[in-house]
Amino acid sequence: MQRKILIVDRSEMFLERLKMRFEQEGYLVQTTTTSSKILEAMEKFHPDIVMIEVLMPGIDGFEMIKLLKWHRQSVKIIAMTSGGRINAVEYLEAIRLLGADFTLKKPFREEYLVNALKVIL
Repeated sequence: MQRKILIVDRSEMFLERLKMRFEQEGYLVQTTTTSSKILEAMEKFHPDIVMIEVLMPGIDGFEMIKLLKWHRQSVKIIAMTSGGRINAVEYLEAIRLLGADFTLKKPFREEYLVNALKVIL
C-alpha cells in the first residue's frame, strides 16, 4: 500500500521540491498553499501524514493540529517552521505538546526528513 502525504506550506517552490522528492521515494503526495483547504484535502485524499508549516496565514499550525487530530486521531503530523516573532524552537516545543509527532526547524536537509518519515510510519 502506498503511503500518502499532504504538505501544507505557503511556498509553492518548497512544496514542489518536497513533492518531487517524496514521489521518488514512492509516496503519493498532495500539496496546498492554503491552510483553509486542509480538511477538504483530508476528506478526499486520506493522508497518512500531514506536514504543516506552523506559521500560515488564516488557520495557523496550532489550530490545524487540533482540527486534524479531531478529524482523524490516527494521522501523523510533522510540523515545521523557521520561526516568526519568537524563536522557531519555542513554536515547535508548543506544537509538540499539542500532538505533533515530529517537528523540524527550517531549513532542514531533505534526507533528514525522508528518514523521519520512515521512523514515523
